[in-house]
Amino acid sequence: MDIPLLKYLDILIGLSVAMLIVSTVVMALAQVLLTSSYARARYLAEGLGELLGQVDPVLLGQHQEYLAQRILRHPMIGRGNTWFGEFTGWARNLWRRNRKQLPLPRVNPGSVMQREELVAILLEWASGEGPMAQQDRDMIRAGNDHEDAGLLRVREALAKALLNGGIADPAAVAKRVRQLTLEQERANPQLPSSQWRTQAVLDGAASDFTWKLFSWHDNTLERIKAAFALEARVLSCVLALIVCFAIKLDGFELVKRLTVDGKYLDAMVARATVAQKHFEDVAKAVPSGGLTGAADKALKDATDAKLGLDAAIGTLKEPTLALFQDWGDKGEAKTIADVPWWPLTDLWSWSLTRITAEGYPDHIPGLLFSWILVSLGATFWYDLLKKLMGLRSLLAKKDDEERTARDASQQSPGTTPLPSAPDLVTVIDSTPKLVAILTTTRLRSGRPEETAPEVAVLGADTLVSVAGAVRAANGTKWYQTPDGDYFPASASEKP
Repeated sequence: MDIPLLKYLDILIGLSVAMLIVSTVVMALAQVLLTSSYARARYLAEGLGELLGQVDPVLLGQHQEYLAQRILRHPMIGRGNTWFGEFTGWARNLWRRNRKQLPLPRVNPGSVMQREELVAILLEWASGEGPMAQQDRDMIRAGNDHEDAGLLRVREALAKALLNGGIADPAAVAKRVRQLTLEQERANPQLPSSQWRTQAVLDGAASDFTWKLFSWHDNTLERIKAAFALEARVLSCVLALIVCFAIKLDGFELVKRLTVDGKYLDAMVARATVAQKHFEDVAKAVPSGGLTGAADKALKDATDAKLGLDAAIGTLKEPTLALFQDWGDKGEAKTIADVPWWPLTDLWSWSLTRITAEGYPDHIPGLLFSWILVSLGATFWYDLLKKLMGLRSLLAKKDDEERTARDASQQSPGTTPLPSAPDLVTVIDSTPKLVAILTTTRLRSGRPEETAPEVAVLGADTLVSVAGAVRAANGTKWYQTPDGDYFPASASEKP
């Protein structure tokens, strides 16, 4: 019969598996780059600066960038430095001194800021209390007169902005907020701590200044998220393009291989569950703040012989090696170790020489097709693969039921059962393949004979999937379908 629906579904599953594995690696690489470049912190600092600037454009507008950078380096919000971070922090402050800019604490900026935290930090800092005031004193001791005056000028501007906003005594208000927080916890222990602090700020620091911060905070964060998501999307698309060209992932060749190579298709379908697990492992290690700690291991696993594209290909052996063949004049297959899927050391020379020498222009449409598919994202392919696997299980169950019913209908009561296939035929070929039908012929059930029950009519110019070939008792050659039906080889030929 024609290629069944289950066959088409398996081809789509195989394509989804390959795209999910590549997309997962791209997602992990993008998260590493975003985290290492402090992308979230950069966008958060920009949003906080705009938020503080609109609270008091005259007093805080000129210091909004520095205020945001300092707040995100609060000891309880920022992250500690490594020895390399200490060095880069020292170099950054040296550069800022040369440009007559105020220094920053040697702390990595945080990427999350709650609105009640922001109010509490500003109150403590303006009153000369808390960790940020201590950071000021430490930097003054290590700096010069210019930095001393500049830091005091920023704090004075913040204190005046609070005064204009209705908070005359920041120290007293900060103390009142802390007391109310404890009272809220005592009265409502079942509530989350964020609600205690928020209610305490609303009761103890109610003012025009607080209203401006609270009213614009959430909208500002939404715009920050949108801007960050855009950068992450663009970065993922760029990485997807690089990876597709680096590993020479030709989408058209992949679909062709899945269509004509049954063993390769079965192996890819068998890896569907494993690919889903790979994505889940990496996704769990990618929190809102990026890859840290356990995520480093997840990224390593996602790119080594267990979780990477290497695994999906290496475990398939010969069927897959042809997909990564040498596209040069020799046309000889490469081993997995020879595939330049991530050329770090000689990327520039590799890009110049390989594309010309290996015939990349002929495969550019397929590479761009793969790039578009990978750019859809790992989440898209994960959701699609889950739906396809569920649909496949239903179709497979229905196919088995129909085959059982068809076999039962062929055995009518009081008749002699048909002889089994091994008693009637001799297997001469057991290699699965696709054959082309030249002339209209009939598909026979049970045995390779013209008198066997007819189950379907095969039209001319169609492709049929076969499990092998047999020779009947009369010496004629027949093809056997995966369902156990037969049609004469004289009506077809191998493509």
